Amino acid sequence: MKKKINILNIGIDPLTQEELYRKINMSLTSKNKIKIFTPNPEIIIKASKEESLKNILNSANILIADGSGIVLASKLLATPIPQRLTGIDTAEYILDVASKTGLSIFLLGGKSDVVQLAKEKLEKKYKGIEICGIHHGYFDTNGIENINLITKINNAKPDILFVCMGFPRQEIWISENLDKLHSVCLSMGLGGSLDVWSGKIKRAPLFFRKMSLEWLWRIILEPRRIKFVFQIPVFISKILRQKETIKVSKDKIDGKNAHI
Repeated sequence: MKKKINILNIGIDPLTQEELYRKINMSLTSKNKIKIFTPNPEIIIKASKEESLKNILNSANILIADGSGIVLASKLLATPIPQRLTGIDTAEYILDVASKTGLSIFLLGGKSDVVQLAKEKLEKKYKGIEICGIHHGYFDTNGIENINLITKINNAKPDILFVCMGFPRQEIWISENLDKLHSVCLSMGLGGSLDVWSGKIKRAPLFFRKMSLEWLWRIILEPRRIKFVFQIPVFISKILRQKETIKVSKDKIDGKNAHI
């Protein structure tokens, strides 16, 4: 097992796409419960400020680098992550596997019309896929609505659960409820993926994706997300401080060893 990479005290799995897909296949075959989270630099910054969110991210069985900024940070820390692995690409691989193996999927999140449209479009794209249930993301996570939702999911008996409610709501919900979901072996937080699958939001063209510029495409489509740009220097400055802290600690250890 590869050692996780420490990015602001959050352990990212340094996986290649092939290694990630192998882990997913093993989980789906063994039926062991796992949760996959897909943080980007903005999420890492938020989680690094709040212990409970940091612990939730670190509780994931697989934590992939869904952001070129995280890959850059790993290189600055001299512990390089092989590549960026996006949540939506990973989910679409899982959809393809499910369509070929008879595994069923439940979609949770978004508005009622969006999740319904996403279901219909995914069923057209992935022939044979079994989307056994859907539910919107606008419910009280601590009340009777949540109890009813858990019953609904258990009655549908999905193998896979995609939760698309945004950070940190989806990660908190998965962490608090996965053990109550009897049939689910893989659960994954996927933010705005339903908006893309439904066609409500167009995914970045391949050129933007290859250049790791999906964040720029999202800003073009949603100018309100310009605030993300201002998080980048904050993230890099935090990484440089972490790098300096590591260096100071190493120098102290080397100094002690020199006197032994």
